[in-house]
Amino acid sequence: MEMHLILMRKSLIYLVGIVCLCVLGTYTYASHNRAGEITYKWLSGTSYEITVVTYTKDDSPADRCELEVYWGDGERDTLNRSNGDSNTICGFNVGEGEMVGVNIRKNEYIGIHTYPGPGIYRITMLDPNRNAEVTNMDDSFNTPFFIYLTFYIGTNLNGLDTNSAPLILNPPIDEACSGKLFIHNAGAYDENGDSISYVLGPCYEGVEGGVLTVAAGHWIPQDLTMDPVTGDLIWNTPPPITAINDPNPPNNGRGFDEYNICFEIIEWRDGVIIGRIQRDMQITVWPCSNEPPLITAADTCVLAGSALTINVSATDPDNSNSLLTLTATGGPLIINNSPAVFTVDPTPPPFTANGILSWQTDCSHVRKQAYAVTFKAEDNDLDVSLVDLETISITVIAPAPTNPQSTPAGNAITLGWDVSICAEATGYKIYRRNGSFSGTIDCPCETGVPGYAGYDLIASVVGLNSNTYQDDNNGAGLVHGIDYCYRIVACFADGAESCASVETCSQLNLDVPIITHVSVGATDASAGIDTVIWSMPKILDTSLYPGPYYYKIYQSADFTSAASLIASTPINAVLDLTDTVYIDNGINTAVDPHSYRVILYSDTTTVGSTHVASSIHLSVSTADKSLNLSWQENVPWLNTEYFVYRFNDITLNFDLIGSTLTNTFLDTGLTNGQEYCYVIRSEGAYSVAGIINPIINHSQESCQTPLDNVAPCAPELAVTPNCNAIENTLIWNNPNNSCADDVMYYNVYFTPTLETPLELLQTVSPASQTSLVLSNLTSLAGCYAISAVDSFNNESILSDSVCVDNCPYYSLPNVFSPDDNSMNDKFIPFPYKFVDKIDLKIYDRWGQLVFETTDPDINWNGKYYKNNLDVSEGVFFYVCYVDMIRLSGIQTITLTGFVHLLRSNPANTN
Repeated sequence: MEMHLILMRKSLIYLVGIVCLCVLGTYTYASHNRAGEITYKWLSGTSYEITVVTYTKDDSPADRCELEVYWGDGERDTLNRSNGDSNTICGFNVGEGEMVGVNIRKNEYIGIHTYPGPGIYRITMLDPNRNAEVTNMDDSFNTPFFIYLTFYIGTNLNGLDTNSAPLILNPPIDEACSGKLFIHNAGAYDENGDSISYVLGPCYEGVEGGVLTVAAGHWIPQDLTMDPVTGDLIWNTPPPITAINDPNPPNNGRGFDEYNICFEIIEWRDGVIIGRIQRDMQITVWPCSNEPPLITAADTCVLAGSALTINVSATDPDNSNSLLTLTATGGPLIINNSPAVFTVDPTPPPFTANGILSWQTDCSHVRKQAYAVTFKAEDNDLDVSLVDLETISITVIAPAPTNPQSTPAGNAITLGWDVSICAEATGYKIYRRNGSFSGTIDCPCETGVPGYAGYDLIASVVGLNSNTYQDDNNGAGLVHGIDYCYRIVACFADGAESCASVETCSQLNLDVPIITHVSVGATDASAGIDTVIWSMPKILDTSLYPGPYYYKIYQSADFTSAASLIASTPINAVLDLTDTVYIDNGINTAVDPHSYRVILYSDTTTVGSTHVASSIHLSVSTADKSLNLSWQENVPWLNTEYFVYRFNDITLNFDLIGSTLTNTFLDTGLTNGQEYCYVIRSEGAYSVAGIINPIINHSQESCQTPLDNVAPCAPELAVTPNCNAIENTLIWNNPNNSCADDVMYYNVYFTPTLETPLELLQTVSPASQTSLVLSNLTSLAGCYAISAVDSFNNESILSDSVCVDNCPYYSLPNVFSPDDNSMNDKFIPFPYKFVDKIDLKIYDRWGQLVFETTDPDINWNGKYYKNNLDVSEGVFFYVCYVDMIRLSGIQTITLTGFVHLLRSNPANTN
């Protein structure tokens, strides 16, 4: 429906234009549209104000006092021009537009529309004619000017029910010099803080069936690019003017070219596109020798509340224009609250322009999306004024929360900080790490807490005044002996984050026992020994816990539980808690790890508990001439290094063979079949003072024998078929010469078709034999693969399958003479190959079937198949379906032809 309405409107306007031109008789054409775009502004509910902006040629007799707009919901309206003074042609309260340049009229058409509800809508406007002789499209005079806007009305859950389009601060009309760098920027600014991207694309002339139709013959000039982030449209460089040295110059010999360039300004929120504005702009390219000016400016960031000053300088490289105009556009200059100001030096040095962007920022300017400011330098050349654009990003970042504090409280740490000075903050993020961060975080140009600092996000709190948090490790309790360090970040509704606060560190009071050792003393399946050591509390409130005192030790054969009470220390009536060693005997340390926990009691009251700590449990897996060592543990302290010991059969001691910072180690250069035994020693510490350092523990002993369980690499296979000899030759490489050393033989696999799986065909040995000739075949077709098998029967993966096909052949003669003289007595094929069967039928000249067979050898003796009498001499027609054996299966071909039957001594005939 939309297409038909648009085309009908186009036809009517076009016909009216023709009639008017005929009556006026003054102008030869009425082209006028040069550029334009559509934007929208939310009013209330689902009501929006739409603004259509067009730029037209003022010297054209075609002037649009009104335009028709399709709202995208099945409705349409005619909008009056609203800008400029009223005139007698358009009528009362209808503007005549505004002159914004030589032969450039700006026209604005504003309408209000209420949509039925949430959805995606595309607003379109079509006007019958562009201006004539646009260089990069065909017959622009008769090409409709078409612009569109796509936007999404959402719900109050996603904030899209009140969204408005970005503001576009720079007009879509510009000039360029051939052979000189050209830069344009639309200057889009989103007041809602949504992200903006840019995509260069074709210009359109309408929409049909919901699909946009590209303007006839439109093409994008070579070397024209667009930065998707900044929106800089760069043309490096416009080509020579087509009107020069052209016997039939375009543009009526005007000496310039006009190009229409189109791109989308795309609005994003939370990674989703919520709007698209198509800008159709026009660039006029002139021949000139002028060089564009050069601007110097750079991206920056600023803390909200600080005054930002940016110095901008522009120079004229060819010193031909003493007067440069320097301007700035962008969101900071048009915001309502404390906008930026751009001032230009009134008396700059020759061929120079200097300006200062000053901005007193505040918290209302904080947002995730950086602000874009475009500086424009224009050289005011008498022929063509060239420009340079420099778009910079300004990120306004909220100051960090101040005065963070951390206080231990039992097994938790209570955090507090001052409320953010930015009332717009919606909450806070809390980050934690073990131990202090010695580096620096770059504020204000680095928001939040960067990953390289080693902090983990542990919680978020909602609300500006929610400035406390208790960290109890999600109910599991923090670990005594660890220095916990925190940073706080303020958060904002659009996802912006403040700088990170300074670090605050705290540790739990050492008022409970601290476990430090779970070390395997003996490895045995039934008589194993673990040594458990802990430190007594450094602080004990004897008025709260008067005694008597004792410890209970809990254990489990795992890494985490420590669930079973296995021992208690003697009860002490006095404060004597130095009995902090327990030897756990008669356990299976060969197979199981063991976890332990120690609880201090005052009489029947629990004073406090250690955290669970386990022994180091070592596992060793076999490999070829090597062993893979890996181990697990669960301890509350931080182990920083592990030392690997291997038993020496000569000295009967364990020798240190290496160290690692991880929980794995590969011992290489071993002898297959020989047993090796290992022990791991760990070294670590808590991060606070007053606890034994380093903490040293040992794993159980674990033994293993290296074996060759590593398969060799697969050989590389090649197959060459020989159609004449009917044989396949297989050739491969010997892995012993590259990636193995004990390959003994090869397995050759085969399948005759693509659909069936490979099966073992034969074994080839020794490894030095790297070829195989398969002869006496009935078919060459098939796929082959090969594997290598080493001395421990480790078989490699299969090589890539290599497939070959048959070269089938079947042909019939055109004459035979069944005279029983043993010379050409039968109708038989020439020697054939790879034929499964045939279906042959032979007919006489009256179409009567005289012979049929499925035998590929045929052997027709010239007799009628029904009565075995000789058929008459003559020409016979045949149809033969031949089933040929191919790799993909049976393939049937059809042979048709004639065969002459000749007799020198006719006998009885049919």
